[in-house]
Amino acid sequence: MAPPDEGTWFMGSDKDGTVTSYTSPCSQSTGTHQYTITIYALAETPASLPQESSLDVSFNVLLAALESVAELGRTTLTFNDVTN
Repeated sequence: MAPPDEGTWFMGSDKDGTVTSYTSPCSQSTGTHQYTITIYALAETPASLPQESSLDVSFNVLLAALESVAELGRTTLTFNDVTN
């Protein structure tokens, strides 16, 4: 994956809110944990999002931005993470 500031796209913070990047889910205990990722196709980039990568883009900021534009489609991917 390209660094978050290279290209015509941008990213928000990781799940810990400490850096601009993507981090995968991290199970906090052993066993099988199920995760679901939702992928959205939007009619346009939400105007409420910053124009560059930013730690200010939290999950709640993203959800509000998604509600401000037309959604063309959506799909989900569910997977199991198994930790010994």
